[in-house]
Amino acid sequence: MDVLATLLNTFVVVAVGAVLTYLTNDRFNVLRRDMADLRTELKEEIARVEARLDAGIAAVRSDIVQIALAVGAGRSQAQG
Repeated sequence: MDVLATLLNTFVVVAVGAVLTYLTNDRFNVLRRDMADLRTELKEEIARVEARLDAGIAAVRSDIVQIALAVGAGRSQAQG
């Protein structure tokens, strides 16, 4: 009788484990897909921010050069 009870308990534990694995496997796959989508969106957003930052730095650099030329920084270096 003890062997039969042990086998029955083993079968129940394995069956419950299989059912839980089946039920949660899809949820983990969906979570993995969502994380991959978020990672892709984040990379795209970072690329856009970098492009805007590069454009802003280039504009500031251009403005600084124009100001330097306007106040005569180029002439004082040429005379020196």
